[in-house]
Amino acid sequence: GAKRMVETHRPTILHSSSPSFLMAVSIALSWLYRLPLMLSYHTHLPVYAREYLRPINWFGWLERAAWAFIRWQHNQADLTLTTSPQLAQELREN
Repeated sequence: GAKRMVETHRPTILHSSSPSFLMAVSIALSWLYRLPLMLSYHTHLPVYAREYLRPINWFGWLERAAWAFIRWQHNQADLTLTTSPQLAQELREN
């Protein structure tokens, strides 16, 4: 798996796309091997929660949960890249 790949290839940095359920693996490997972690924020999950899951997003709880999940992930990173300055600003604000 991922651990074997890190041990075999000995990277100097880890990169992962976010949000993703594989983020936990990236964060753990970064910590375990003391490697810098670079994340790329691509998918606007909170907007999806707000716009497409309205029937279950009572009082915005799902959108807030998505931001909390993303905030936790990106607080683990050494560097976060975004696809636009506007997305970077929104990420900083949330």
